[in-house]
Formats: sequence, C-alpha cells, structure tokens
Amino acid sequence: MNIPITQGLSTFEGLASVLVMSIVGFAIVMAVSGSVKSVNIRSACMLALVVTGATLVVLIASGNKLVADEIVWHSLAEEASRFLTGQSNARVDYVEGKEGYLWIIGALYAISGPVPMMAIVLNTLLNALTVVTVARTTEIITKTYPLLPEEVCRRAVRLAALFAALLPSLFIWAPRVLREAPSTFLISVAVLGTLQVVRTRQTRYAVLALGAVAGLAWIRGPVGMALGVALAIGAVLVWSHKSEYRLAIRFFLLIPLLALIAVAWELANTQFGLSAEEVALRNRELASVASSGFAGTAEATGSLGYGTILMVNVPRVFAGPFPWEITAVSPVMLLALMEGIIWVAALILAMRAIYVRRRFVDSSSRAEGGPLVAILTIATLALLATLAVSVANYGLLARLRPMALVIILPLAAIAIASWPAVRALRLSQAGSRKLATRPATGLRGFGS
Repeated sequence: MNIPITQGLSTFEGLASVLVMSIVGFAIVMAVSGSVKSVNIRSACMLALVVTGATLVVLIASGNKLVADEIVWHSLAEEASRFLTGQSNARVDYVEGKEGYLWIIGALYAISGPVPMMAIVLNTLLNALTVVTVARTTEIITKTYPLLPEEVCRRAVRLAALFAALLPSLFIWAPRVLREAPSTFLISVAVLGTLQVVRTRQTRYAVLALGAVAGLAWIRGPVGMALGVALAIGAVLVWSHKSEYRLAIRFFLLIPLLALIAVAWELANTQFGLSAEEVALRNRELASVASSGFAGTAEATGSLGYGTILMVNVPRVFAGPFPWEITAVSPVMLLALMEGIIWVAALILAMRAIYVRRRFVDSSSRAEGGPLVAILTIATLALLATLAVSVANYGLLARLRPMALVIILPLAAIAIASWPAVRALRLSQAGSRKLATRPATGLRGFGS
C-alpha cells in the first residue's frame, strides 16, 4: 500500500486542521513549560520541536511514504474515523490492549480526513511535552540531594530537558504514525504524578497519575498494567518510610499489593497470553521476522519454561546489543547500536547518581528522599521486565526501551551536573580524614 506522509494536505480541511492543531499545541507546550520553576526550558521545548520537524523533512525528502506499522495504524484509524462519523456501522476490531491509539488517531481523522500529518503533529507535541515532564521530575529529584549547590541542581534540570529534546532514541520516533511518543509521554506523566502524590498528598496528582496509567494501558496494555503495579508498590514504600512501624505497615500493605499483582498477572495472561508456551511462540516469531532477532530465541521453547526465555532476553534488554552481535552493517542494527549506547550510558549515569546519594548525603536526608528515587528504580525495572517477556529483536527493542529511558534521564542528568561538586566534596572529605588522623607534632607545646 502506497500512502504518502503528506496525504490530505492538499485539501482545505486537512491543511487547516494541521495548522490549527500545530498553533494550539505550540501554545500549550509553551504554557506548560512554565511549570518548571528553577530554569526556563522553553528553548529546550523549541529544540525538540525543531529537531522532530527536521527529522520529518528528511523522511519526506527520502521517500514521503508511510512504512510497515505506520500503514497498519493509518488504515485502522481510517476505519475508526468512518465509524465515529457514522459513515460505517462496522466497529474496528484489533488486538486487545492496543486499541487506544487507533481510536485517538481515528478521532483526529474524523476532523481532518485521512491526514497522517495529524498523528505526526500530535506525536511531535507530545514529544515536546515529555521534555517538560522529564525536567520537572528532575527538579523534584534534585531536592533529595541537599548537599548539591542550587546552581548544580539547575544545571541538572537544564541537562535533563536537553537530553529529552535531543536524544535520537526519543525524537526519532515522534514524526511517525506510531505509539512510541504517546507511550513515553504517558509514562513520564505517570511517574511525575506519583512523585507529586507522595510529596504533596494532593488528589489532583493522583488523578493525573491514574489517568496516565489508564491511557497507557489503553494503547499498550501490558506496559500500562506493569507500570501501574510498580508505581503502587513505590507509593507504599514512600508512605510507610517515616513511620517507626514501617516494616509492619509495609508487610500488611504489601499483602493486598501481592494480590493485585496476582490479579494483574491473571488478567494479562487472559488478555495477552503469558504462558511460557505462548511467550516462546511470540518470541520466536518476533526473532524470525527481523534480521535483528535475538540469537538463541529459537531454543527458548515453552517446554523449557520462562528461565530459558529470560536467559536469552534479559541481558539484551538490559545492555544489548553486544559487540559480537553486530555481524552485519544494516540500518536496523545501526539504529539499535545507537539506541543501545545511549541507553547503557544513561543507565550507568543513573546508577552513579544513586551511589552519590548513598555516599554523600547524610542519613536523615537519604531516608527522606530515598523512596522517591526508589519509585524511579522500581518503575524502570518493571518496564524492563515487561520488555524481557515481549521483545525478541533489536528493531523492536530500539522502539520500546526509550519508555524506560525517560524514567532514568533525571538521574543521568544529576550524575553529570554533580560530577565536579561531588569530586570537590570527595576531596574535602579525604582532607578532613587526613587531618583527623595526623599525629601530634609537639608545636602546641613549643608556643606555650
């Protein structure tokens, strides 16, 4: 099927819809960016829009065609728009847990007609809003590093905003008719909302977090369910950490959470098929349809259970692709290699930021802010675990792992921004220890 990216822009209805959505969306991005108080991130939001727009120009110049999954979503959205406008009584039927995106784009098409640029503009705006949510999350997390100077904290927020705007792992998927930009945006909103709930106890943030999780579950069922459970566990840890009875509280609160996990697993198994046999079958299919399939996936049969599947997938999801797997230079593997390098670098920096908190923050402050960092950690692990079950080629991993990247970007930015300050603090502490252990020289007695 040959569908131009610019289809429908020659009509007044299509062009006017794209222009109005772009103008209104730009105004919303600029207004929301003011929620970050410590620094002005409007320039970073502008950069995100410009870089995404430049990528779109390259896509149009290199072929001006929708490809692969984009064609599927475009066709499904056309059917949904006909249903929504009363032109058809046939409701669109698609894989459960993925329906949300087709109805979102279908609603846009009901206004503009079948114009792929409407979906691309939406994704571009959501990508710019992700810059805001990542920067705001960083602003909150820096408050748990009381020994860092204010300028260092502001630098971390600026870096986080620039990373979210300029990292190819994020912006390269925005100018496409795909679910990646909405997914990363909703994940960043859910995490930010949860952090705000546990800090302020305000209901509006709970509504924000729950709405983001529900929206994510609508367009990516397993990911939304996994993130929701992870954030619930993180919230329990935060709410109980100040109490002297926190161990007992966590024990009794985790009982219903374990029940929630069991219910979520059963529901996900019913809807998406999570038995070892079904997972192994999907993994083999995903590996075989792409030249970037994980080696060893064919041996991960259902009869061998989850253990073998996870032995193949988990290392690659956490740190792949590995050098020995780059056996042929192909666009997919080059893309995966680029995304993998960015991911591993961000992961190492995030772990350094966690180490810095444990090493250079006093115990009272560490206890105060630790659970906030724990929320990021638990959410990241939940998403990686979900990917380890559902991903079996690097092309797909390069599209999905950025969902976890937006969670650890605040920590990565803090690690870079704090590097000189932490080095100075380490030298200061080393000097203090030397003075404390220096033997007496007798000079005090000489002057008396």
